[in-house]
Amino acid sequence: MSSSDSDDSVLPPLHAAAGDADVDDLRRCLEEGVSPNLADEDGLLPLHHLCANRNDADDRITCLNTLVEAGADINARTRLSTTPLHFAAGYGHPKLVAAVVNAGANVNSENPVGTPLHWACRRHRPSVECVELLLNAGAAVNATTLAGGRTPLDMAIIEGDHQRSYPTLLRAGATYSRETTDAYLRKVRAAGGIKKYERAHLNAIAAT
Repeated sequence: MSSSDSDDSVLPPLHAAAGDADVDDLRRCLEEGVSPNLADEDGLLPLHHLCANRNDADDRITCLNTLVEAGADINARTRLSTTPLHFAAGYGHPKLVAAVVNAGANVNSENPVGTPLHWACRRHRPSVECVELLLNAGAAVNATTLAGGRTPLDMAIIEGDHQRSYPTLLRAGATYSRETTDAYLRKVRAAGGIKKYERAHLNAIAAT
């Protein structure tokens, strides 16, 4: 989780259970009447802790569904306007991203760093699957950040380890404003776009 969204303070039991994907403890807290939309002292809800985690165990999906059924706000924002989907996309968990989207998350919700698609293209664990899921759910491929006007593809270029996402973004109509030394992107631009590049590439393979 971003250090700007949280610190090392002791979490309330429901938030800790969500972060640990502890189904039993989470259900126990809810049965005791704890609100699924209770904010901790940093302004984060249980769903934020649930999605801001490197562990993508199936229990995390169970906890997500349990919280949503109890009335948790799937589009809840932190003080920095970060939603559960931002976190899930940023940590690169396709199953969790799919579950959050299916629960009604806004795929184009913005915070200062961008939309969930921006986060999928820049954060901890690059995931082409997350990028594809978000695009298929209606994520705006050329949404720009509030600061700097960067697109998701710009973010992928800046990070330097998201090359596998380039074709997926380009096929969806992505543009990028940054100059790049990446050989693949330079070839695509020289060919006149992804469709022409892939057609020429296939023709070259066939000729060989």
